[in-house]
Amino acid sequence: MDLEPLEPPRLGLEPLQEALDLPPDTLLGQAETSTHLPSLYQGGDIKAFMKVLVVGAGPAGLACAEQILKHSNYEVVLVESKGKVGEKPKCAGGVSQYMLEKADCNIPSEAIIAHIKRARVYSPNGKYWELKGEKPYGFVLDRSIFEAKMAERVENLGGKIITNYRVTRQTLAKLEDEYDFIIGADGFPSTVRLWLGLPMPSPEDIHICVQKTITMDYYPQDTVEVYFGSLAPGGYAWIFPAGKNHVRIGLGVPLKYCKKGLNPNMLLERFIERQTVNYEVLEKVAKVIPTAKPNFMNKQKPNTLLA
Repeated sequence: MDLEPLEPPRLGLEPLQEALDLPPDTLLGQAETSTHLPSLYQGGDIKAFMKVLVVGAGPAGLACAEQILKHSNYEVVLVESKGKVGEKPKCAGGVSQYMLEKADCNIPSEAIIAHIKRARVYSPNGKYWELKGEKPYGFVLDRSIFEAKMAERVENLGGKIITNYRVTRQTLAKLEDEYDFIIGADGFPSTVRLWLGLPMPSPEDIHICVQKTITMDYYPQDTVEVYFGSLAPGGYAWIFPAGKNHVRIGLGVPLKYCKKGLNPNMLLERFIERQTVNYEVLEKVAKVIPTAKPNFMNKQKPNTLLA
């Protein structure tokens, strides 16, 4: 099926994005690219195979695809809006050893930037609780390498990944007839969620997050720090090691506070100034993250899931 480019969904956040000076694709959608979705099985009755469409080739979508391919003979196609899997990730990159084991997720050594053996959690009064050990509790990852390796495993298992492709609610309605299952792993606000008509989280359960990668010579590369209080009202701030005397420093605050005038960029500048004076900014990213637990049931389309 050849798909026509359509307008992405808008949530009325354009003025807020401009006021906060966030990157263009933080709150708003990007332009679609028309792409033909192929079948991996040419000829014959392809309905002998279950066909699965995964929307989004980030860690969640790739993990779903890998598990499906490992445990079935289903045909799996992933579509990704970016031009390359792992392109410009917006993340501090921290993962815990516990969750990796629970998710049966393999981390290639070349994707590990730092081994985390100590974590500090700061209360609003400046006192902190520390957890430390001889063995790593988790890792900080290079998400680009990590996702590229996941994509390799998916393709080696027979999955198909198509980049530069963004679905819309209109194209999903057409693709529903071609695929037995659709999995939405497209991140907030999730076009798949909007297509299903599922409710959006309330403004207090949506956080605007900003992060900079900066130089910081003295920061220990085995430690992560999390701060609560006025540094990030209603949310928290963080520092993650990023290798080579670099750190990822950022914070997240509720959308409802931003709508009332709170500027996360200004909060981040103050937070950085408390940590260091002489530094160089290497990268800045921003992202919208929902923090509410799922509170819905998808009864209309039982063959469609959210990852």
